[in-house]
Amino acid sequence: MTQFRYPSPGLDDLFSGVSQPVKTLEVLRHLLQGAITHEFAAIAPCMTALWSIKQVESDVAHYIHQQVFSKLAQAYQMANLLLAVGGVPKFSGVHAPVYPCYLPGGEVGHQVKLVLGEADHHFYRDILPVLAVASQAQAPAEGASIETVGQFYKVIEDGLVQLEEQAQLQGETIFKTTPGYKQAARMGYGVEGYTLLQVTNLMQGHQVLRQLIGQTEQSMPPLPFSLVALGVEQAALPAVQPVQQAASGDMCWAAVGLTTAQLFDGYYSELMRVLERSFEKDERMHQRYLDMAKPLMRDVLPALAKALMQLPAAVAASELAVPQWRYSLATLAQTQQQAEQLQQQLNTLEAGPALRVENLSHVLGQISAQMAVLD
Repeated sequence: MTQFRYPSPGLDDLFSGVSQPVKTLEVLRHLLQGAITHEFAAIAPCMTALWSIKQVESDVAHYIHQQVFSKLAQAYQMANLLLAVGGVPKFSGVHAPVYPCYLPGGEVGHQVKLVLGEADHHFYRDILPVLAVASQAQAPAEGASIETVGQFYKVIEDGLVQLEEQAQLQGETIFKTTPGYKQAARMGYGVEGYTLLQVTNLMQGHQVLRQLIGQTEQSMPPLPFSLVALGVEQAALPAVQPVQQAASGDMCWAAVGLTTAQLFDGYYSELMRVLERSFEKDERMHQRYLDMAKPLMRDVLPALAKALMQLPAAVAASELAVPQWRYSLATLAQTQQQAEQLQQQLNTLEAGPALRVENLSHVLGQISAQMAVLD
């Protein structure tokens, strides 16, 4: 698999080359799709860290959960903006983030490395605080590359203005929602969610981008602990589920861990495809989103991730026993079949730690029941 410095090949192109003025709608849509991937990329590291925390009701866990929902809402809001100018938002395939990767930070010369792991000192010190920082909306210097979040969104904002002004001179507008699609009005379920702005004109486009670069009064609350303490190895952090390492006689469980990780990728990829189609006007697809997204996000993926973290990683493996968040081409039916095969494999294992068998078997049974209802 090709490794990119940034979350996707599209963002690699945008952040590695020299920034250019936005002269066509095609370029603007490419930038907006990159913005969707950029916002979405922060979710996996935060969710992986969150699932490793044992105290799920702690202030720290609630803070991370809030950050995740904020990033997802921002990705949805950028999807609305892309739809407003005739594009189609994508979450799957080459637009799914690849880890580890980097994101531009709030200041020139500072980048955030996104890695998948437990909620450790690196996560609290180097990842979590930076994701919520505001960035100055200033275009990059002529002949320079995009180095900050603020520069990235300023390039998009300038492109919106220039293209809309050109269209207005011709008696037209660039704000024409893609035929067959509709913008999302809300992200979330019940009282837990975000109301999203419907973009139909340049002023609303400005508002969306200014919110994303921290130029409004909306901001994340302060971290529920002192960052200064994180420089001390003995700092009191929430207890986590440690990543297991396979002993020489425990390799069969490492294989189970690998299969469980593949299951996670399969269900995660199905979620990406469902999210994509949730913007279609077809009410059947919207209902499919409502039916599928909630159990996948709230039940299936967390349960698989937590079960996976109790399984050992292979000796000297480059991958830890945490979700890898890889996009998979496997269909939902194929993923379901793999889950059934793993369930059968668990029944044949001998002398494995009882907790691993019980937890994973229970998780697979619950997932099977949930997916059967949705088929």
